[in-house]
Amino acid sequence: MVKRDMKEVITGKTKLFALLGCPVSHSLSPVMQNAALSYIGADARYMAFDVKPEFLSQAVEGLFRSGVSGINLTVPHKEKALPFMNELSITAAAVGAVNTIAVNDGRITGHNTDVSGILRALKEDAGRAVSGERYVVLGAGGAARAVVYALLISGADKVYLINRTVSRAEEVCFDFEAIAGGRLHSLSLRDINVLNGGIDGLVNATSVGLDDNSSPLNACGYDIIERGMLVYDLIYSPSPTVLLRKAAERGALIMDGLGMLVYQGAEALRIWLNKEAPVKIMKQSLLNYLGRDT
Repeated sequence: MVKRDMKEVITGKTKLFALLGCPVSHSLSPVMQNAALSYIGADARYMAFDVKPEFLSQAVEGLFRSGVSGINLTVPHKEKALPFMNELSITAAAVGAVNTIAVNDGRITGHNTDVSGILRALKEDAGRAVSGERYVVLGAGGAARAVVYALLISGADKVYLINRTVSRAEEVCFDFEAIAGGRLHSLSLRDINVLNGGIDGLVNATSVGLDDNSSPLNACGYDIIERGMLVYDLIYSPSPTVLLRKAAERGALIMDGLGMLVYQGAEALRIWLNKEAPVKIMKQSLLNYLGRDT
């Protein structure tokens, strides 16, 4: 008789966690989350589903009605999920975006673990204090909102939000006006180079760069990037992106989004399972999958 490791056997008791996005095939969340679940001995699996925006509400309700134990959301669903949450965590409500959903007493609760993930990556991996520093953030979607909120609550001196559609950046600035206190400003991409010097970090929170030939700064150039500045791209594959390669050529410190991916995912598992996630195991699983040393 063949003896099987019961942790690898899926039964009617196996819990399911899901990631919803569109597209979602590029996501490595299943790699790290299944590594974590296996390591802690949880009878659970994590899967990704490609769900079109118009079917998001039905997908979330259907999955929870089917007994799914937790859901993550990625592009383009983080903001679109707000209207059909029964409750929002303080952070999710403040950011205006949801990336983690749990069910408590039959009520669907939206959380945002991107904020803690971003701050942990900046402080632990990049060694940045954030407080008193000046940042440029590219994008105006759910990820950008989380980055801006994280920087503001950590005491950033100035945050410049730049988006191809300026009106979207202006909306974010309006939404965060109360906590920004004059520290948050919107700019168009063509005006980015008016920020001559004094920038401590630039964060790409757009999806531009998933294509190996694209960069969010291709249209305006790279003059804003100076030696010693941190350039942080939330994209983790491919890595380094065009943006990070160009930044490295100019003497900047570069960091991709792998750490943030791990930290926000670990916080999601903590919410769902009420136990700390094995961060080192999660990160190593991704490095192994990508064939990277660091």
